[in-house]
Amino acid sequence: MRRLFILLALLLPLPVQAGDHILIPMFGFTDISDNTGHTARGNSISFDDSNEATLGFKYLYMVEGGFAFGANTYFYEKDLTTTAQASDADIMHVHGLAEYYFNHKGAVSPFLGIGLGFSAISFNSGILDDETSVGSSYELNGGVKFKVSDTVGIQLEYKYTDFDIDEAIDSLRTDIDTDSHSVLVGVSITL
Repeated sequence: MRRLFILLALLLPLPVQAGDHILIPMFGFTDISDNTGHTARGNSISFDDSNEATLGFKYLYMVEGGFAFGANTYFYEKDLTTTAQASDADIMHVHGLAEYYFNHKGAVSPFLGIGLGFSAISFNSGILDDETSVGSSYELNGGVKFKVSDTVGIQLEYKYTDFDIDEAIDSLRTDIDTDSHSVLVGVSITL
């Protein structure tokens, strides 16, 4: 979280330029790389090895030159196996973003970006029911935007997200350190 505040403090002194507000609802799939060896409230857990449907939303403020700043959130549900009998966990990532769009006024615009923020995992059922843990995370993303009109585009995006949740709940350790891979498609709406 401290990294996010540092990033915002560095961005605040930038000169204000006229730009576009862009909203991007997204849908896709996410897979977690390291599914085993995690602990939740002192219980060993493993995530199942499957791609999960992912919903997300991104807001960007695009300035001249192809730079964009904003935030995104995306979430998915993972089934898991654990000694705590929890059946699944909801995982949400929230990041402040900085992205650069190459050829940003063209019909096809590739982009790269980075995000800093946090990830939260909320367990359902078993002795972990309604337990939520939060930790730091970052993302690297890239993709391409296809311009359909002056206000609408289709965006394909890949996200690599590294997240580390390490905290104690009732003096019992929760330690989840892994990364995920997401492929998303979205409708880019310029306001």
